[in-house]
Amino acid sequence: MLELEAQLKQYLGTPFLNFVSNGTIALQLALRTLDILDGESSPLPSPMWHRFFNSVGTMQACFVDIELNTFVSTPGKIEAAITPNTKAIMAFMFMAIL
Repeated sequence: MLELEAQLKQYLGTPFLNFVSNGTIALQLALRTLDILDGESSPLPSPMWHRFFNSVGTMQACFVDIELNTFVSTPGKIEAAITPNTKAIMAFMFMAIL
């Protein structure tokens, strides 16, 4: 696996590339890379929060209501959930709806 990573880094011309086993770990790695730390917050869509909760690790999740006809949050609801402690707004695809 390390050899494949090295070859792909060279082919793409990038010094940074990591294979991970699933999307949860990929999101956790991205958050850590961006220095989004424990105790900082991110709005998450509810009621699907349980699917995404592990992705934000030990950040404080702020649950945002969804529209019942689309199962997605509105920009206004997300904006209302933003606090001075908010460090990320993460979009998640659900049932091919973003």
